[in-house]
Amino acid sequence: VIWAQQDTLMRLCSGLEERVTLRPPPPARASAGGTSRLTRPEQRARGLQEQLDELARQIHELSDETSAFRASPYAPSPLATAAHALNAHSSELDAIQKRMNAAEKKLR
Repeated sequence: VIWAQQDTLMRLCSGLEERVTLRPPPPARASAGGTSRLTRPEQRARGLQEQLDELARQIHELSDETSAFRASPYAPSPLATAAHALNAHSSELDAIQKRMNAAEKKLR
């Protein structure tokens, strides 16, 4: 399952890079005040490129971590781990609900 997700993420990243085909923005032009300002499309392109770079970095990092992962023979089963995480989230949601109820009572 992890390998399938990793392959899907790699294909998604490659597809995004191919379809967007962003070129690096041209050097910023100096405005009348002497400060460098990018046009709105240039700013958008730069932001998108940074997001793509971050996605690519995260995918490579995830790929490296997945490749290096070795399950410990002493670790609890994945189902037990998931149940523990769900119980923790459920407890936190119950606590939030209690705080919400208390806040509603105060507002009335």
